[in-house]
Amino acid sequence: MRNLPRTAFTLAGLALAAGTALTAVSPAGAATTAPMQLPSPFSEGFIVNANSGKCLVPLRDNLFSNGDVVVQATCNGTVAQAWELIPIGTKTYWDFKGNLPSYRIVNAASGLCLDDKDGISSDGATVQEWACNTTSTTMQWGDFSLPNGNEEIDNLRSSHNRNAPMGLEVPTGSVADDVPVLLYTGWDPQPAAQQWVYQQFA
Repeated sequence: MRNLPRTAFTLAGLALAAGTALTAVSPAGAATTAPMQLPSPFSEGFIVNANSGKCLVPLRDNLFSNGDVVVQATCNGTVAQAWELIPIGTKTYWDFKGNLPSYRIVNAASGLCLDDKDGISSDGATVQEWACNTTSTTMQWGDFSLPNGNEEIDNLRSSHNRNAPMGLEVPTGSVADDVPVLLYTGWDPQPAAQQWVYQQFA
């Protein structure tokens, strides 16, 4: 996902319908933009599961409302599947790995933030979108880059409470559409279902 000016992209998200395509996708559903590590500046793009090849997206039935569950779905290049990464510096997630580059992750269509629902710290915690604020640790996410170039995306509050990485994962490695993305303890090595590829807009 890559560099469009943040304000311009946010306005574009308001102007476009959620089903409007932003970029071409391949027949398999993978975005045509190149994968890369999560960036330090403001940026927009797609967050794609390394196992399923599907995109992170709020459940389409309730896109603009607080509490909408976040799922994976076949990538289609629409604004509903685009996310803005807003850097918030480095944060301490768990004692034995120190600080991680951290972000609020904002849906480009709804303007709502990726959030650990109710601040739950246990495996299987629900991930939702919610009105953004600058202080909630449930809306703060860390980027742990893996040796293969993929990313583990960990939640600050749940990782701190468990003193262990609590990352976004597609449960059971499902490749089906509309499967909710949940929080699970990170493994070493991480399963592919807990690895993500960031595809920034050119």
